[in-house]
Amino acid sequence: NGDLVYNGYHFRGWNPAGLGPMNVRTAIAMSSDIFFYTVGGGQAALNIQGLGPERIDKYDYLFGMGQKLGIDLPGEQPGIIGGPDERKLAFSDPARQIWYPGDTYHISIGQGDMLVTPLQVAEWTAVVANGGTLYKPYIVDKVIDNNGNVVLQNKPAVIRAGFIDPANIEVVREGMRMTVTQGTAKSLQALPVDAAGKTGTAQFDSANPNAAHAWFTAFAPYENPQIVVTVLIEAGGEGSTAATPVVRETLQWWAQHRYKQPAAPASK
Repeated sequence: NGDLVYNGYHFRGWNPAGLGPMNVRTAIAMSSDIFFYTVGGGQAALNIQGLGPERIDKYDYLFGMGQKLGIDLPGEQPGIIGGPDERKLAFSDPARQIWYPGDTYHISIGQGDMLVTPLQVAEWTAVVANGGTLYKPYIVDKVIDNNGNVVLQNKPAVIRAGFIDPANIEVVREGMRMTVTQGTAKSLQALPVDAAGKTGTAQFDSANPNAAHAWFTAFAPYENPQIVVTVLIEAGGEGSTAATPVVRETLQWWAQHRYKQPAAPASK
């Protein structure tokens, strides 16, 4: 349904009527808050314990969040994964150091104490797209001196790989594809290439439930991906209505001007 109740506190989904039965794929496609509340924080009524904040933090970090990734630009921020340890470091007042079950529900959907950068979201999207490898990001391809000599050539560098079962990555890929075919980003169906993505709506003002940052991250083509596009519109509202159109236009231009068609198989 559209409401998870814990000790009298309500944790609601974006659709008050609920979204019906969910699995991982459909929960990604329909952006089901209730499903991921349950996965992260558990649900006693269903006898589900949930991952808990420590395991959420572990996998957030493996996918590139809560750390600097080493991009060749100044001012990179590590963000905050959010969890009991981080809260103890952030506050000296013991009363503010307490981690509540509701905090786990919030970080389970990427809200609460959690802060990420668009670069980090683009990185985890690339991990899903490529099957499980986190690469160091860079802007500069190469540096050439006055004589035309290449004095620096950046090459792909792996930060970590093999940390997630490929079968699990494939489930997430399929869910992100379903986001486009039957979920919250169906407008991308009009693209000339098959895309996959995930919408996000991050509330930032508890006094105003309509105040939200709009997110959308996508990769294309679905088979043999070549590009990731991540858009954050601060205070933009819902990801599906504000950020998704920007990604769609970007991928439309890319498909027309930069897309490299796969080589046709050699004839026998």
